[in-house]
Amino acid sequence: GGTARGGRARGGQCRVLKNEDEVNRTIDSILEDIKGTDSGASVPADLRARIDGNINKLIELSSRQSSPLENAALFNSYTVAYSSPGPKQKGAPAGGRFRGKMGRLLFRTTGLYQMILRPNLAKNLVSFKLFGILPGSIALVGTFVKLNAKTVKVLFERPKFTLLGQTFSFGPKSSVELETPCFYANKIRVGRGSLGSLFVFTVDEKSQRESVLREVDRTPRPYAVAVLAAIVAHQVPERLCEI
Repeated sequence: GGTARGGRARGGQCRVLKNEDEVNRTIDSILEDIKGTDSGASVPADLRARIDGNINKLIELSSRQSSPLENAALFNSYTVAYSSPGPKQKGAPAGGRFRGKMGRLLFRTTGLYQMILRPNLAKNLVSFKLFGILPGSIALVGTFVKLNAKTVKVLFERPKFTLLGQTFSFGPKSSVELETPCFYANKIRVGRGSLGSLFVFTVDEKSQRESVLREVDRTPRPYAVAVLAAIVAHQVPERLCEI
């Protein structure tokens, strides 16, 4: 809730944007339109065009906003409420292949989160139910460095895969660049990837749950794969019989 404000002026006072009413109308339109879109995975073309158009409009309206990266309120745990692939983007911009068409069939998404934590930590989490039954998650944890007033480069460690409470690392390390062209505390954070992807982050009840923070911080275990195989061999037949 609340109204959009600009960056902080001297003495800690917030500067009110001259176009504050238009900014708030645009934010409200974005937040209303992204409801029920499965974080942007299921959106008709005309609606996506309208949402993306309003996101780009908000970016333009916020062009004089002070550096979002200097705003202390930026450090928070967010729900990824919407994402839209850029023209050069291959696959889902949030969640990768786990959020593609086939991935969503196998790994039914139950949550999509991003945490920006002090001093320079970035954490991404996709929680899911494999076959709609078995709980699990994919987590990326890394550190970021500022490239300019609105852009950071995030250096991620190897992804962590958790299923039925067993966690192991897989795949290579990775890095991404993410711009925060506009940020309005308690309302919306907009992200733009280096390939043109657009993101809308919001703070809600789910993103603040302790269980989400614990899930992303799980520690991989050396024998997790073997233990997981034994659990799945025992659990899957029982679970399928319950359906």
